Amino acid sequence: MMPAPLRVLALLLTGWVAWVSGDQRPAITKGGDEPLLVLSGAMQDALRKFDRDFRPRRLIDQPPWMWRPGCTFSPDCADGLYKYDSRATPFAVAGFFDADNEMDVMIDGDNTARGRRLVLTTGPAGIVVTEVEKLERIPLHVVASRMLHGRWRTWADGVKERLSFVRAGTYGSDAEPAPLELSHDGVLVTHLDGRAAIYYLDAGAWHRFIVAK
Repeated sequence: MMPAPLRVLALLLTGWVAWVSGDQRPAITKGGDEPLLVLSGAMQDALRKFDRDFRPRRLIDQPPWMWRPGCTFSPDCADGLYKYDSRATPFAVAGFFDADNEMDVMIDGDNTARGRRLVLTTGPAGIVVTEVEKLERIPLHVVASRMLHGRWRTWADGVKERLSFVRAGTYGSDAEPAPLELSHDGVLVTHLDGRAAIYYLDAGAWHRFIVAK
């Protein structure tokens, strides 16, 4: 267990929280220079009970070529800039991951000790929080750079993977023996080194379909 003073310091460094309250379904909204994740009060309560120190990551945690406007000097770089989407940011995706017609959300974030990929779904007893994957904790220098809007970081310095929305459909891959028949929405996780996989919920468990390795 992290000593209390260090735990408080880590939370202060994490600072700005990337979600806001709302009575609606999970969604991404515009929040000044960065997108914000909208969660209902019930979802926020469930997250706090599951991990009181968990904080979603931020767009600014990604490599600066994804969000720094000066990147537009290069057409290739400009194509990589994050474009606002009400269903997805690099740190969170909202979608219908199962058949209950309730909007769910996958979130990449960190507590004071490690990173976590969490999913919030709606079950008969209320909001269910599931850890899909353990992640490396966000580098402390990236967290510290938030206060200066990432000013000293180089173009490629930041979190090494990002999330994006995947609609139901059929997906093929040379890395898999058969196509994926996706009945509900999923999440594409893309790594900076080119690896990519679709995460999807099937029969109550999370699976990965390798797109590139």
